[in-house]
Amino acid sequence: MKKISYILTIVVLLLAVNACKNAGSGKLTFASAVEYNDFLVKQQKEVLNTQTAFSEAINALDFSPNSDSNLTYKFREFGKATKIALDTVNKMDSWNNNTQFRDDAIKMFKFWNDAYKKEYKEMINLLLKGQDLTPEDQDRMNKVGADVDAKEQGFINTFLESQKKFATENNIALY
Repeated sequence: MKKISYILTIVVLLLAVNACKNAGSGKLTFASAVEYNDFLVKQQKEVLNTQTAFSEAINALDFSPNSDSNLTYKFREFGKATKIALDTVNKMDSWNNNTQFRDDAIKMFKFWNDAYKKEYKEMINLLLKGQDLTPEDQDRMNKVGADVDAKEQGFINTFLESQKKFATENNIALY
């Protein structure tokens, strides 16, 4: 009887140590593969929603006194969303020791965050020239926008392929 009690005590202690180790790691953990998938998709949707709002602000820009402040606000919101998503997903633990889906999401969010700091910022600076925007500036914006779109599509496609693989490996139906 003492032997069973001793073994049970050791098992409980090992479980407690493991729980403390995971709790102190600062990693985000999930109870199911579905929660893991849904969390990554939620992060992606939040960034895409702010990116769409930013694009709409670009299209609505009429160079009136308040239209550039809306553009700047939407630009900052997009930047915040990319940073939050990148920081949050970087805190995620692996799922069953597999990090491919998470890592491809990180690459996508890092791309958006880097593009926010460089390409999108360049476009904003050009747009804020207002009436002084030259045809060369417009050509540059179009080129930068096309380059970003092409790169972005590659990251999104890789993310979707990783999601499909993750879903297959974990018996998740994607809708």
